[in-house]
Amino acid sequence: MKITKHEEILKEVEHTINSAIKDKQGLLMHQRRLMSMISLGASNLIELYLHNLNVIDPGISIKHNWFSKSKEKIKIKLNSITSKNLNQIKNIHEIIGLINQIEQDRNEIIYGAPVTDKVLRRKIDAYLELKELCDYEID
Repeated sequence: MKITKHEEILKEVEHTINSAIKDKQGLLMHQRRLMSMISLGASNLIELYLHNLNVIDPGISIKHNWFSKSKEKIKIKLNSITSKNLNQIKNIHEIIGLINQIEQDRNEIIYGAPVTDKVLRRKIDAYLELKELCDYEID
């Protein structure tokens, strides 16, 4: 995917998060859309991060569901697509941990019963921390 497409997606994610945070009715009114967008944003952030480090081929696409597995399985999957050992990639273990945290309970939040604002806030915070670790600014 081209960098501009990633950036468009990340702008939409930011807009969704900001709209939800500003809503006086709370985050719960945005539960499914918010979780979908945070998950989408997380996979786009790591993909952009790895592309910018030139450790994955331009045609590689990273799927959100890779990160709902155990951390060991995630590392095996990422090692299979990167040109460097994961231990040589700055912040990768923290990035994996945050995306794994985001993806936990993703489907239950999207398709299941309502959760709490606190649960959604933790997902937002994990995404914002991930964005910072990936050192990516959206114009």
